Amino acid sequence: MFPTFDVEVVLPTYVTRNRSEVVALIKAFDTNGKAIKGDLILIVRTDHFYIPSKYRTKTAIDGSATLAINLADDLLIDHRLDNDNLELKVTAVVRDKLTGKQCNRTNTVKVTETDFKFQVITPSNAYKPGLKNTFVGKVCTQDGKPVADSGLQLKLKYGYSSNESEWRDSPLLLSPTNGLIKFDVFPPRDIYELVVKAEYMGNTYYIPSSRATTRSGHYMQVIRLDTTDITVGQDVKFVVNATEPIVRLVCEVMGKGDIAWAKSFDTNNNTGYEFSVATVPQMAPSARVLCHYVRPDNREVVADDLGFDVIPPLIGTPFAVNADTRPTKPGEMCATEANTRHNPFVDISGADIMNELKTYVEKPYSHLHWRSSATDYVFKDSAVDVMHNGFIKT
Repeated sequence: MFPTFDVEVVLPTYVTRNRSEVVALIKAFDTNGKAIKGDLILIVRTDHFYIPSKYRTKTAIDGSATLAINLADDLLIDHRLDNDNLELKVTAVVRDKLTGKQCNRTNTVKVTETDFKFQVITPSNAYKPGLKNTFVGKVCTQDGKPVADSGLQLKLKYGYSSNESEWRDSPLLLSPTNGLIKFDVFPPRDIYELVVKAEYMGNTYYIPSSRATTRSGHYMQVIRLDTTDITVGQDVKFVVNATEPIVRLVCEVMGKGDIAWAKSFDTNNNTGYEFSVATVPQMAPSARVLCHYVRPDNREVVADDLGFDVIPPLIGTPFAVNADTRPTKPGEMCATEANTRHNPFVDISGADIMNELKTYVEKPYSHLHWRSSATDYVFKDSAVDVMHNGFIKT
């Protein structure tokens, strides 16, 4: 009985159009680590809707084989195509010369316009005129690696119309730290458009932004004051800023699908108010603070929310888990060792529920730019159904 064998297709993390070729490394070994000798068929496809292409070649393989695919000649990828990113689907079919058995594997690689990309991490929702809006952006390679701190500066400009000649503020020169840049924008209350433009390494990026919507044109913003990690039992501090005086401020903290804390404050008609929340286990690992007030003149509800992380409390009994390997595959064995003291009962499960717990207060679409900018969505984003005799913008 002959052992089975597997095929691996190794590709670069990405490739740019201006490169002449992409190199694929094909590996074929049996379960005993012995190299497979035989025939290799490599099939490469593009998914471009206008000019789909397919390339096929055949060669011999002895454990591994390296093949170069010419982007222009073999796949007809050149600068005549639009700027949309392409994806190459590379399939390797290996036939063992000794047994005649066949195995195939597929991998993909993105073809991009440039080596770098710029994306906005925060804010996740729309900007609010009349308040300070802090933007955090990330400059990285196409595979997510941050640019070097000693690299070039990023040039950033913004204005309140699509006509750049009307932009008054001077360009900002920002040096990325671990790939991150941070800048503040104070859009006036009477503007309806915010355009942010970034330039890096000869490439231009336009940052998508949308204006928050309220019937009155007044807004509120919840900001976390401290930036240190919070453990259960510690206080976390917030400040609420608004474009008008707040009569009564109502705040709740949602944790694990339920209200973990709630309180209302008399703000003495101030436009800003600070408060603290004592964290409890229900808020770990993630929670969301939801604040709102009601405008006296038209009963409109103005709201904002903010997610924050809380580190779970430490277990009283020392406990450590080690594994003999990190990456593994379905069906493979993985040895796990648990070390503790005092002879406690240990229940071991192979499921990571940390991401699941975070979904209770953080929706998958919470950090996308196309999320709704209305007050109604602030409540929905916090998984709250609200019944109110006031007006809520939808």
